[in-house]
Amino acid sequence: EKRIAFDVIEKLNIQSLDNLLEIGCGTGNILIPLSFFSKNVVGIDNKNAIDKLLDRIKVENLKGIVGDFLKINTANMGKFEKILIYSVLHYLPDKEALYFFIDKALSLLNKDGMLLLGDIPNVSLKERFLKSDSGKLFDKRWKQEVNKESERAIFDSCDTFEFDDNGIFELMQHIKNQGYKVYL
Repeated sequence: EKRIAFDVIEKLNIQSLDNLLEIGCGTGNILIPLSFFSKNVVGIDNKNAIDKLLDRIKVENLKGIVGDFLKINTANMGKFEKILIYSVLHYLPDKEALYFFIDKALSLLNKDGMLLLGDIPNVSLKERFLKSDSGKLFDKRWKQEVNKESERAIFDSCDTFEFDDNGIFELMQHIKNQGYKVYL
C-alpha cells in the first residue's frame, strides 16, 4: 500500500502544476502524498472520511468535498488535468451507475487530461490466479487466516459490483467511444 502513491504519480505523470481530483479519496492515504506533487488537489467522499482527511493534514492546496459523487453538483468544480478513481468502481450498484459515474468524471477532465481507474477487482483474473500454484498456496493461507465464521461473514457480506475481463473491456470501449485514449 505504501507504493500506491508513487505508482499513481508515475501512471498519471503528475506534474507540479496539475490540478488533481480524487473521487472516493477516503481519509487521504493516496491524496495526501499526491498533494505534495500537485498544484491543487480535491478529494470527494462521505462526511466522515473528509472530516478525517482534513484533520490529518492542513495544507492550502488540498480541498475536501463532502458528498456522493453520483449526486453532487459538479457544475462549478472546474476542470482537472488528472483524475484518480482508486478502489471505488466496484462499490457502484450496477452498470448504469458505473457508466454515469465514469461519464461524470470524464466531464471534469481537461482536454489533454488523464484519468486513472485503479484497483478494479477482476473475477476473471482472480479465477486465473487461484488456478496457479502460487494462487493455490495463497488461498490455503488465506483460509487459515480467516477461519472464524464471523470474520468470513464480514468479507462475504460486502455487496459489490463484479467486474470480469469482458466488463473491463466494455468499460474501456465505452471510454474510447467518447474519444479518449484507453490503456490497460
